[in-house]
Amino acid sequence: MKVLYQLVFVLLFLNCVDQNNRIIHPTKENTPDISENYVKYINSKISEINVESLVASIQDLKIETGINKSNEDYTNLFGFIIDVVIDSKNRIYILDERRQDVSIFSENGEFINTIGGKGAGPGETESAKSLSIYNDEWLLINNFNRVEVYLLKEDEIIFYKTVNFDKPVSNLCVINNTLYTYSPIAIANYTDSDKHSFPLIHAYSMPDLNHMFSFGESYKSESLPIISQLSFGELSCNESSSTVIFKFNRFPYMYGYSASDGSLKWVNIFDELQIPIVEETRKGGQIGLGFNSKENKYNDTVLRTKAIQDNYQLVQIDRRLIPKKNDFISESEVLSFIIDTSDGRSTYIGNNFPRILGVSEELLVGVHSDYVEALILK
Repeated sequence: MKVLYQLVFVLLFLNCVDQNNRIIHPTKENTPDISENYVKYINSKISEINVESLVASIQDLKIETGINKSNEDYTNLFGFIIDVVIDSKNRIYILDERRQDVSIFSENGEFINTIGGKGAGPGETESAKSLSIYNDEWLLINNFNRVEVYLLKEDEIIFYKTVNFDKPVSNLCVINNTLYTYSPIAIANYTDSDKHSFPLIHAYSMPDLNHMFSFGESYKSESLPIISQLSFGELSCNESSSTVIFKFNRFPYMYGYSASDGSLKWVNIFDELQIPIVEETRKGGQIGLGFNSKENKYNDTVLRTKAIQDNYQLVQIDRRLIPKKNDFISESEVLSFIIDTSDGRSTYIGNNFPRILGVSEELLVGVHSDYVEALILK
């Protein structure tokens, strides 16, 4: 394992600077903690945990029904399904990123209501990307520097209040009585050029939403635009192991932090992931950033992870074949893994599962490859 670690370390973190002053990211010195004490690997050949019974229970699930915006009119599909949560009554909340609304369905796929919508008014959103449920009483929707809160009543869901934050909120999740948010680096908020990195994750007490502490290191650089561009990622939570999980979108890294104090528990590296190479160029005092995928066969995207059972988290890679010039190929597959969030160990479970965006004890909600229709699995 040590030899493997050193080999992958060299391949992933080598700081390549050519004669054109081109830097290939990530560089070793700019990457958040990746010491051997924390690092584990995720690939299709690794099987570190025995999850056969869990996998069997997932495989036994059958597609119950497909649902869309109206549940009848197939000309009225979702714009783009980006997140799904399920409450204790098995009501399904589907966030449409393009329409900026949340559609609510019963566990049988029956349409209940639509809340929110694109706009700047109370309960409306303009950049919602994630949902979370607090204490089965509040539905939380991120929205720029705000969070829209809806009350989950027995027979209705109603707008409650808008909460303003001092930092951007791009993703959110809840563990017990703490809300965790991921904040992308907003350059205007930071003027100290001597700083090379910033915390990405912020913890707030519930229900008063007072800031408690921050953690999770961004990518490092002397350039704020580089930090901002290369620190994009997504947040998720596992309540059973009290773990906050953050994945970088530009690089194949996933970090597990203790929810209680933000200390690092483990780091996962996806060593089979095919994502564009990040190239920084410097010429005449100007910095440029490009993303090169010409050597890749696939375009891989790690989906936001979902707590599946106990300490286990479902991790999926949406893999798309890159079409050749003058050709269009829609071939795609989903590579699925289970990780133990207490220590980061993982097991590959196959490529025959749908893309899962919502999980409860009794059902899963997946999406088709175009993310415009949801599937209920029971």
